[in-house]
Amino acid sequence: MKLLQRYRNLNLWNKVAFYGSLCSILGLLFYLLFPSSHSKAKIQVSHSPGAIVQSAIDSPNAVQSVTINENKQQFRPASPEIQRSVEEKLATFRVQYAATPPVVTIEYEQGNDERFKVGAALGEMLSKQGIGGFDGMSTYIGRFPGYGMTLRCGTNGLVMASAFLSAISNYLTGQVSIVTIRGWPANKVCLYLNGTPSFSENGSVIME
Repeated sequence: MKLLQRYRNLNLWNKVAFYGSLCSILGLLFYLLFPSSHSKAKIQVSHSPGAIVQSAIDSPNAVQSVTINENKQQFRPASPEIQRSVEEKLATFRVQYAATPPVVTIEYEQGNDERFKVGAALGEMLSKQGIGGFDGMSTYIGRFPGYGMTLRCGTNGLVMASAFLSAISNYLTGQVSIVTIRGWPANKVCLYLNGTPSFSENGSVIME
C-alpha cells in the first residue's frame, strides 16, 4: 500500500522515468533469457596467393565481404609455370650463343632482403643452365641510381645482352640502363639489381 501511495504521489515526469527504467530492465531480461534471437555474425577467412578475403555473414540475409590485399613488396616464389618458361628460354639462349658461351652474373644493392631473394632466384635459374649465377657477396650502395636495374656488357655484347633480358622477361621486368664497358668480352653480362621489387600473384617481379 505504501508503494502504491508513493506512486500516486509522483509527478508526471517521475512516472515517465519510472516506466522508462522498467522497460529497460524488461528488455535486458528478455535479451539474457532468449539468446537465440540475437543477431549472430560468422567470420570466414580464406587465403589466396594474392589476398586474404574476409567474409562476415550476418543473419538473416546481410552479407559483407572485405578483401585485404597483401603487401606486393613481400617476396613470392616464382610459380612452376614461370620457372619452366624462363628456364626454357634460357636454354634456347645458351644454344643460340653456344659458339661464345654467355657468362652472366647477377649482383644486387644491399639494404633490401626481397631484392636479395630475387637475385638468388634468378641466379638459380642461370645456374641450372650453366650460364652464370648470383653473386651475393657483391653488394653496393648508391650505384647506378635512376633505374631499377643496370645491365653491363662489352661494347660488342649488346645483342647478347638484349637476348638475355628477353629470356628472363617472364620473371623479371623493369626499366634497365644498359652500360657498355670497353675491354669486356662480348659474352660477359652483369645484371645489377638496385630497384624495389614488386611481386605479382604468380611470383613474377617488376623492379621499380
